[in-house]
Amino acid sequence: MFLCVAPPGASSFTVPADVLANVPATRRRLIQSKGVVYVGQWNLKTPAKITAAGLDFSAVVPMFVAGTTVTYQ
Repeated sequence: MFLCVAPPGASSFTVPADVLANVPATRRRLIQSKGVVYVGQWNLKTPAKITAAGLDFSAVVPMFVAGTTVTYQ
């Protein structure tokens, strides 16, 4: 798993080659692979704090995410 961050309004981003070099290739039987790319919008400015038993820290961060399965080579 990796995370790339782009500034608001950006129309593209680049995943560094050294990151991609560590992503395993998709298996021949696609059902055995979990290659997915998610692109989303995440507001990091105002996370809402919540409380729940057994947690030292928690927050709710609203986001919009769309994903698709992919084949890594």
